[in-house]
Amino acid sequence: MEDQTTTDIGKRLKAGLSPSCWVRRVEMAHQRVRLVEAVLVACGDWDGPVSRQAVREHAPGIPWSSFLHLLRRYRSRDGAPWERMLDRRLPSKGWSPPDAWLSTVRALGHQDPQPSLAVIRETLVAVYGPKAGLGDTTLRRVLREAGLWMVGRSGGAREQVTELHGGGGLVLLLAAELETGAVRSLAGSVLSLASEHEGGGGMARPEDEERDDRGRFTTAYNDRRHERYTASQVDPIYHSVDEVRGERDLSRLQVSSMRAETLANRLRCILALALVTERRGVMGLDGPMGAWLAAFSSYSYKAGSAEKTLSELKLLDAGEVMWNAHATTWATQAGRWSEEGWRQLVAYVDTTQDPYWTERFTASGKVSRTGRVQPCLSRVCLSTGPGIPIFTEVISGTAKLKDHLQALLSRADQLLGPGELGRVTVVDAECGNATVLRTFSESLDRDVVTVLKGSLRQGKTLQVDGPWLPFRERDRVRETKLLVDGDMLVRVVEMERVGSRNPTSTWFATTADFEFLPTIDVAEVYLSRWPYQEDLFRRARDGVGLERSAGYGVSKTQNLAVLTRREKAGTKVERCNVELRGAISSQLDAELSVEDARERLAERKALGEKLDGRQKAGLRQARERQRLAKKQLREVERERAKAINEQRRQETMPDEIYVRDTALDSITTCLKMTLLSLMEFVCQEYFDGLRIMPRTFADALVALPVSIRKRQHEVIYEVHYNERDPAMMELLAVAFECINQRQLRDGKRRLVVRMRDGPEWSIST
Repeated sequence: MEDQTTTDIGKRLKAGLSPSCWVRRVEMAHQRVRLVEAVLVACGDWDGPVSRQAVREHAPGIPWSSFLHLLRRYRSRDGAPWERMLDRRLPSKGWSPPDAWLSTVRALGHQDPQPSLAVIRETLVAVYGPKAGLGDTTLRRVLREAGLWMVGRSGGAREQVTELHGGGGLVLLLAAELETGAVRSLAGSVLSLASEHEGGGGMARPEDEERDDRGRFTTAYNDRRHERYTASQVDPIYHSVDEVRGERDLSRLQVSSMRAETLANRLRCILALALVTERRGVMGLDGPMGAWLAAFSSYSYKAGSAEKTLSELKLLDAGEVMWNAHATTWATQAGRWSEEGWRQLVAYVDTTQDPYWTERFTASGKVSRTGRVQPCLSRVCLSTGPGIPIFTEVISGTAKLKDHLQALLSRADQLLGPGELGRVTVVDAECGNATVLRTFSESLDRDVVTVLKGSLRQGKTLQVDGPWLPFRERDRVRETKLLVDGDMLVRVVEMERVGSRNPTSTWFATTADFEFLPTIDVAEVYLSRWPYQEDLFRRARDGVGLERSAGYGVSKTQNLAVLTRREKAGTKVERCNVELRGAISSQLDAELSVEDARERLAERKALGEKLDGRQKAGLRQARERQRLAKKQLREVERERAKAINEQRRQETMPDEIYVRDTALDSITTCLKMTLLSLMEFVCQEYFDGLRIMPRTFADALVALPVSIRKRQHEVIYEVHYNERDPAMMELLAVAFECINQRQLRDGKRRLVVRMRDGPEWSIST
């Protein structure tokens, strides 16, 4: 192959390139010459224009603009054809460190036969400033050129140091996750689900066949796409996940080919995001505090990676398998933290609503936090032990607890085994009705404790079955019974406050026997809802981000509520029309009666009769009937006007209502509850049961700077001491000592945590 250049530019280019690089450029130039000349021969005119068809046939794979660029080179440059097609760019000369820096690196390399790159870098920065912080590749090259680097040595450096200006408290969560395997179990369940999907699913994308010869979408395709979006009245980005899932080949998702460790690291970043930033979604990962997550995950992923992972989990509908893995991990763990007695047997079920704002007519519910009916997501949570969430169902709009109670308990029994979750189920007054009480009274495996209110209590009298017993400081309780639903006698524990100015007793209803759950225990079981259930929602909103919903897909469904109200409004208008006709007829009859009475009186007066009050009584009665008939007519007309207005208003309401997708929110809720559970593990195991709120955990612990030193057999986390909070730092040092005693391993490395730049404590073990 000819490679002797005759032009000055070619000679300078050859002199500036290595022999191998020059050979590659010459080969590429000859290939370009053959392509250009093949197209010119096909066109039949070496100096005239070329056609797109010839380029597609004789130069396949080369874009039209790129071919025009090559043709200009061929026709305008000097020299042989292959010289004209040469890539004339010279490689830029790389930056070289100053000689003083290189001398220092060599001197440090001579001092230590196995030099630490981190120590060398720290010395350079200390002597020459921050600009001297050379990378590991440059340091290895300098040492290798000086003969101070052992070829083939694994990693080269004894340790790799990472300095973070925050994230120290995440080390506690890392230790808890290494002990429990909570996040790894979630990742394993997702990968098992992804492996079940076979290839070949989904639909072909229309873009593959609807492009012109220049790669642009055709007019016909754009018109059809616009018509489809206009007909659906929903932007494609808001399409339901069920619609999108049918168009994707789930076997080709990125999650399907991930290693369990990689997916677990991504889930760790998403899980702990609420502790480092308050930005919505995953955008906080791109901020400077997103780097703190390197203390919890082996790699601090950015928002794009996390968002793609969440999107694929939503397509896989991974919420159910993730909740199953979560329940399996934490059900047994929660039992270890429950105290002796009834706390070993109790499970709590409750619901909470979190609002969101949208301009669509969407499924709504009564939100206690805002005090109004508005679009919301309802979360029905089943928890056990010291407030550890096991399952959470997410529903668009309102959710009646009694409709989901039995389903949640059955799911727990199916997954964990009958009776493993808890024998006594505690629910609020919403489930205090005859149907729920009868269902639990017929069950042999479960009992219920609730409060009776409303119709079950109004007008009822308790049958006293025991004396008053002191309870707490100012209250007292006693055994009673209540007849419910005609034939069901329910055990009720009555509680009242002694000496209260407004005495109102509370009725705790239960299906448990006295031998199984004594009187005082019944009251304690129900009143434990606040510290072990309601407080769960409070902590999840104060620092974990439960109040923020995820996902924006919607689907349409028949608006049954509006159709029912519209039918009622139409029926009321018809009834008012009938009443109006009756009222008009009554008024006419009353007016005729008045006229008749007047005529009779006039005739008597004409005959010379003396009229007194008794003769005028008939006229007074007729006038009274006339007045009442007019009043009734006015009332019927007002009611009819209201009914017509209501009918018109209901006719303006849409027949269909939007329902929010909950697939993604179920996944993010599972991660948030896993974070709460990990924090509970930290409090119970490392802080000896000390209660730390999530916001306090983030402000006092997560914000601490940390240095990560990775060595061949261990990884050391050095959390910087905070002089402004010595009490918390002392507790943190004790927690670190507890972690070190457990000999945890992060992969093949032993986990070591310790304080840095703080006083030394003598900790007795």
